[in-house]
Amino acid sequence: MKEKSETSNWLDLPRDVMIIILSKLHTIDILYSVQRVCSSWRKLCKEPQFFCRIVIPSRWEDCARLGADGLAELVKVAMDRSCGELVEFSLETRKQVVLIDLLFNVVERSNTLKYLRLDTCFTFQSRSLWKQIARKIPLLEELEIHYDSFSVMAIEEVGRSCPNLHYFKLKGELPWYSRGDCNKMVFAIAESMPQLRRLSLIENGLTNDGLQAILDGCPHLEYLDLRKCLRVNLNFSLLKKSSDRIIDVRLPKDAIDGRFRTRGNRVMAAYNFSSV
Repeated sequence: MKEKSETSNWLDLPRDVMIIILSKLHTIDILYSVQRVCSSWRKLCKEPQFFCRIVIPSRWEDCARLGADGLAELVKVAMDRSCGELVEFSLETRKQVVLIDLLFNVVERSNTLKYLRLDTCFTFQSRSLWKQIARKIPLLEELEIHYDSFSVMAIEEVGRSCPNLHYFKLKGELPWYSRGDCNKMVFAIAESMPQLRRLSLIENGLTNDGLQAILDGCPHLEYLDLRKCLRVNLNFSLLKKSSDRIIDVRLPKDAIDGRFRTRGNRVMAAYNFSSV
């Protein structure tokens, strides 16, 4: 006779095990799927620890259908459940919407915020609003922001207000009409963020002057991403200065998918200096 196969009931799992499993899911999965399974899971899904990190990835297609109001309501529910212990807020959507009120609500209620990642979904009517935002997140350690949502003044304010910031990623290609001032934002980073250890400037329009300013103004850099920064004309002295001080450098010609990276003294081998 064949033995009957045993089936496991998820409801029988210990509470600690369920917490570990659910902690691997995104906020959106908990609010729109997991808590609807049964009453016991719904009760468990109200634990603040599941909402210390509010992450809404771009793969979640319903974000576009929710619109600004629906998305703001979703984040509000997650914020309520975090009980003021939010440490990370990450939002990506494929459709741009104006969500300045949502961001203000997040920073107003989360002075513990350490990681802030925003994609192109944020469009600000006034870039000066970052002055108010930065002052409410003094513990911030990592910031990823799209170029369209930032400015020189915003960089300076974040540098002054967030002394613990060690990672900054400025995403998106510099608009063609701003390329005459392409180094202004980079100069602001060098002057106001000397504590940085990791800096990503993919597709930025900086030139050699901007790169030199970064190397001089950010002495603690361990990681520098310059992929697709095609206006940088790397020469021997700049590469040597980078390789002597920075552990991980990604150069303008490196693959954008990250398959190739250059570490330490191997930076010099990435380019042919036969003409130097």
